[in-house]
This record gives sequence, C-alpha cells and structure tokens, in this order.
Amino acid sequence: MNTVKTTGMLKRHFSPILMITIIGLLSFLTSCDDDDPGPDDNLTEAASAISYGFRIESPTSQIYYLGVYEDFVDELSVGDAVELGPNQRIWSFGEHPYTWSGDASTITKWNVDTIDLSLSRGETVSFASAGISGNLGEPVFFSEERAFFFALVEGKVAEFNPTEMTLTAIHDVDPIQFEGHANGAWLDSWIKYTAGDKILLPIGFIAGSEWILPEGAILAVFDPATNAVTYETDDRLQACQYWFALSDNNQLYVMPGYDLDAEVHYSGVANPLPTQNLLRLNNDGSFDNDWVFDMGAALGDPLAIYDVVTIANDNAVILWRDVEAWPADPAARWNEFDSQVRYSTVNLVSGVATEFTAFDAYQGVGIAKPIDGENYFIAFQAEGNTEYLLRQNSFNSYTEVTELKGGSIRTVARLW
Repeated sequence: MNTVKTTGMLKRHFSPILMITIIGLLSFLTSCDDDDPGPDDNLTEAASAISYGFRIESPTSQIYYLGVYEDFVDELSVGDAVELGPNQRIWSFGEHPYTWSGDASTITKWNVDTIDLSLSRGETVSFASAGISGNLGEPVFFSEERAFFFALVEGKVAEFNPTEMTLTAIHDVDPIQFEGHANGAWLDSWIKYTAGDKILLPIGFIAGSEWILPEGAILAVFDPATNAVTYETDDRLQACQYWFALSDNNQLYVMPGYDLDAEVHYSGVANPLPTQNLLRLNNDGSFDNDWVFDMGAALGDPLAIYDVVTIANDNAVILWRDVEAWPADPAARWNEFDSQVRYSTVNLVSGVATEFTAFDAYQGVGIAKPIDGENYFIAFQAEGNTEYLLRQNSFNSYTEVTELKGGSIRTVARLW
C-alpha cells in the first residue's frame, strides 16, 4: 500500500457527542515614542503550535472548543480556548485550524498569531447554496489548492480552495445506495484516506429501530482526476466501520461496524453475513479477495467485537466483549459495558490470541493522527468521565499526555 494519509480523528470509543467553545482576542499596542519602547519590542514568535479541538458534554448540551498552545498541555480547559458553539467540527491543514458549522453550512479558516497564539476568524466558505449541511466529517485537503467536502448521501462532493477559501465546484456523484435507509437506519462516510492518487471512504453503518442491514461492507473511492465516485461492496462482512484499521506498514484493513453484532442479533435476520471478519484492501482501494481473517474464531467466538485499535508486525489489538447473551431489550445492551470489554492481541498470521493489558485502565481506545512521526491515541476512562491523549512509546507502552474531564478530545495537530 502506498503512503496513506488519514483525514479526521481515527477511532475513538462509541461515546455521546459534545460541543461549544470560548474565544479570547488579544491585541498589542505599540508606542510611537522612540524614547519609550513599546511592550512588544522584545516579543518573539512561538517556536511551535499545537491545536486541540475538544468538546464539553452535559445532559443538555454539547459544546465545542478550539485552543492553540505552544506545546502539548497537561489538561484542557475552556478558560484558554475559543468557544465555537454547538454542531461544530474542528480540523487543521498546514498552519491553520478550520471549523465546520453544520447549522450555518460554512467552513471557517482560522488565523493563529505567531507570537501569542491567539486565534482570529479568517475567511469563510459557504456550502448552503449546494444544500450541504449537518453533521459531516472532515474534508480531504488534497493539496494547497484542492480540498473536497463529501455529502455522499446527497450525491454531492464540494470542491474548494483551502488557501484562498473559495468554492470552486460542486461535483454531482452517485449517491450512497441503501434500501434500508429509513426510520433511523442510515450509513455515511466519516473518516477519509488518501492512498496514492485516490481518496478512500469507508461507508459506516448505524442501525435504527427497524434494524435494517446493508448487504455487505461498502467502500467509496473518489478519483480527483475525474471527480467521480465508485462503490466497492464485499459480502464477506455484513457492514463496516466509519474508519479503517491502519497497520504500521500503511496497509489498510476494513473492520466490522462498531455495534454490528448487536445490530445483526436484534434484526432477527435468518442468514446474516459474517460480522467478525477483518478484510484487507489492495493498493488501488479495491478489496483483496484473497485475504480474510476471522477475528471471532481467533478469540473463541465472543458475542461481540467492537474495534481493531491498531496493527503492528501483523499483531492486531482488538476490543471485544466478554458477555454470554444479549438482553431482550435492545436499549439494555450497553448495561455493564465498561466492566465487560476486553483487549486482546491477535496475530494475523498464526491466529494466536494473547491478553493485551496496556489499555486495561480504559473502556475505549482509538488511534488519532500521527504527530511528529509518533502514534497518538484517544482513551476513555468511565470512572471520572475522562479522556486522555496517549503517546505510544512501544506496542505495549503508552503515556498519558493530555487529560480532559467531562468531554471528548476530537482533534490534535501540530500547526508548526
């Protein structure tokens, strides 16, 4: 597989969503008196800048914040971040954060002061005229002049210039096709990957009250040369996740949807497709028809598999659930979840499973974008409702870098 770039924060645990942000604008006054040096005469530019996008959650609100700091921070606080409001998304490209307002249908480019790292709003691109709005994943910043914003349910790909912040084209593409798209059952793209000259979008699935299922894992492939989308489907997996599992050699793997085992169980379908297979992609983004790995068989046929957190040296860290049977009431399926989840390492060549203890303190862990060539993860701890940014020291060793209480760390990126 060619070098793979990931768009968006990779997998984190299936937790509630949060939003809102607080902004402070600082200005420096310069004296005109040559005999009275101004306060900024000795100021120097910040050597580095790290942006954090995070949200604070309550039973009645979800509030997003954006903060920029000279280095990683021990604990995130709304007191030194900018409040964005509800229904926001936070990304970065180059030296700029970007935010999406699902209500206003706009992407805003933020400027960062190179001395005090204060934030100010820059140019904004509106997608309202194209009918693109709502809760959408990060665009793909393909180059300095081309970025793509995907609304595949509507059959639209919006192209804009992230440097000049101008809308350059709306490409009509084949929309996602799913006969069960009704009464809460839906599927869409979230995390995107640039592999070679193509953009890959796993089409994740969330069931509704009718528990209608797609007939296979679905992958969208976008070609920036033709501005066309094609869809690949593989019936060796009932439905896939919104993100891929990415190995240390940039090999992409397609994993089951996060709650797929429960979705299939409560659907009552008589002959379901496999729910615990791991699939592999070819370099061109197509499914590798010669490779499939049954994670359930390796783990002793657990009732549910939720995630493949990371893969290195053909060893996959898998999150699964140690429980005997599903409750009669689907709403009760999350009861005791935190005490029942387990992590195991499974070798994808030998099929041997071993206990993995490095994440024992957490009820959910997912990989984030690499920073400075090092892997980072987002970990959730149920006790105290706390999330952590983890730095990977080795396959079995991780350090807590940043803590956030009562919320969710959405993005972390180096601006410079």
